[in-house]
Amino acid sequence: MFNLCGILEDGNTAVGTVSKNGQDYLIGVCLLTRPNSSQSKETIKKIKDSLASGNDSNIISVAKELPNIFNDCSSPVLSVSISSPLDAMASIESILDSQYRKLLFICSDKESFLTTCSELSMRRQDFFNFAELKYLLKENFTESAKGVVGSAHKLAQSMARGNIEICYWAEHQKKRSLGIMATDIIESQKFLVKDDKWHPEEDEFLFYPGDYRLPFHKCLFEYDYVGKDPNTQNLIPVTSYILVYDFGGIYNGYIFDYYPKDRKFISLGFGPRWQVKENGDIDNFTSVAIDPIINELYDEKIIQSRSYSALRRIGATIAAMNEPRATITTYDPPSKLQKHAQRKGKIPFFTYKEISIEDIKDEDGNIIRGNSIAGRKGMALHMVRGHLKPSIDKWISPYSRGNPQLGVIHKSFTG
Repeated sequence: MFNLCGILEDGNTAVGTVSKNGQDYLIGVCLLTRPNSSQSKETIKKIKDSLASGNDSNIISVAKELPNIFNDCSSPVLSVSISSPLDAMASIESILDSQYRKLLFICSDKESFLTTCSELSMRRQDFFNFAELKYLLKENFTESAKGVVGSAHKLAQSMARGNIEICYWAEHQKKRSLGIMATDIIESQKFLVKDDKWHPEEDEFLFYPGDYRLPFHKCLFEYDYVGKDPNTQNLIPVTSYILVYDFGGIYNGYIFDYYPKDRKFISLGFGPRWQVKENGDIDNFTSVAIDPIINELYDEKIIQSRSYSALRRIGATIAAMNEPRATITTYDPPSKLQKHAQRKGKIPFFTYKEISIEDIKDEDGNIIRGNSIAGRKGMALHMVRGHLKPSIDKWISPYSRGNPQLGVIHKSFTG
């Protein structure tokens, strides 16, 4: 991970440290739209002098001290020009394996700057530590929705009234107050999950590579999928909600489903549970099972399977939360509908966020995932079976995707 230490006086240079393969690096990421101009060359010289000294006094707004090892490090500063996002992805990993311990990446445009930060595992939240960096993020949009976005207000209303069905395997939830969970839903940050890059049925690859720490204490993820009618076992559209809590870096979630046909909410009990290790990897689900009731009722295999099944549905959104390149759109409910709900004494409509990020592809058109610190994760060639896409109410015919150079997965679908 990129540990942001501060910014240099030019305001466009983030300074931090990165560790990879047991080696520490002092890194500056600079945005200069005219890197070859005489003024830019003078700026680059000053930045390199600051990095070469490894002295905190040359950095303004220091968030955390630089490791002492850089004060005495005699390594010269290597400056690297980054002219495009693909350039960042192609060069940074190999440069981090070189003998240089101090690096300056000079980016010629905003997109290259953000991609370089992503490659170094810098978090989106880091930009908010310094106003000088915050403006470099892609613009966050706020829109007044034409209609109601999402349906979590209905879930909270049903829970507050105790009007929710609890599956037999989630009986332990009766020991909790549904009213408290309804309050948690109201207080949570709510996200629409519309990204279908990772179809729930495809378990040959695990996660969208990225940072899986939550920037908020409580999050609610709402998404549509195709599930089975509990009575007829026929496939029907279902809306699902995953409420996730942050317990000091350990994440614990619960799942609720809504069946539009029957207009009923069902509590499915515990959902994803995970922990992010220092190197960014997701820790074993079973080792972070917080609730002793769950540990008593289920064995490790069930906990592992259930956590994985739920997390893969919201994984891309969680990872994109922390991506500097992500665009976040906030949807506010219509004011007239909001006032009407308040007059009726109902739980108000909620504000939702939707996160999107543009894929970067290699020369062969394959999507590039991961970064230079966490490593790359490719997608082997595989078949995607036909499925209903509820967001457009359309049947998607079977098709193939992935990179055959990473292997070919043969999978049979049953049931």
